[in-house]
Amino acid sequence: AYSFHDEYIQEIIRRDGMIGIPIYPYMLSNYANLKEAVKAGSLRDVVRTIRYIAKISGSAKNICIGSDFGAYIPPLNDIDCLCQIEILRKLLLDEFSNESIVEDILAKNVIEFIKNN
Repeated sequence: AYSFHDEYIQEIIRRDGMIGIPIYPYMLSNYANLKEAVKAGSLRDVVRTIRYIAKISGSAKNICIGSDFGAYIPPLNDIDCLCQIEILRKLLLDEFSNESIVEDILAKNVIEFIKNN
């Protein structure tokens, strides 16, 4: 989702596709380089991206998250392993004020997508 134009996002939603948001601020923000992203990047970059896509699509039903903390994605300032995913969960709950939406984003959306496709 880090390089999609709004029209691409809308087309993916129209086709009932899934948009995966990486837990990787360098891909989600305009940091000058990886060093700056590692220094300043946080889960707030992830939440901001999710909020934006939900706004464009009118819901959060086609949004999921992803990570590869074991290799590709470096740790963030506020989370360094998926065992701390509760931090992202709390930020999403603060943003959306709806437990069901948060559970959909964190797991249910992608589970349903895989089951149906």
